[in-house]
Amino acid sequence: MFASREEGVKIFPFIYVLWVFPLGAVVVLSLLPDAETPIDCRNADKIGHLFAYLWLALLPALVMKRPKWRVLLFAGLVSLGAVLEVGQMCIPGRMFSFADMGANAAGVFFGIFVGKRYRARLWRRFPGKMRPDQERMGIWR
Repeated sequence: MFASREEGVKIFPFIYVLWVFPLGAVVVLSLLPDAETPIDCRNADKIGHLFAYLWLALLPALVMKRPKWRVLLFAGLVSLGAVLEVGQMCIPGRMFSFADMGANAAGVFFGIFVGKRYRARLWRRFPGKMRPDQERMGIWR
């Protein structure tokens, strides 16, 4: 797909941007007072939690090689969800919910599962490698 390895490296900053902005959006939206779901469905917020955390786990799981990094990703994102849920107790119009935490954890699990499953297929199309220090860390190919 790419003419050289250097061209394949350009995909990583794109994935990073696709991850950082939604991460910020999840934090901001989780801490806004009186947040309403745009869909009038009984568990729409749980579905939103599931897909938001699935996306946050999917992109890093696509570039992480070692299982240790995926375990740390799981722990970090589940902890982020728990901290944000606890933080909602201090915000007017928001409340703590174990169900939201469960949806967050399920989204992280499915995101890592899907990312791990499709990682090899994706990187066969992008033959480039990252810098040697990042390769040593096991977050690329």
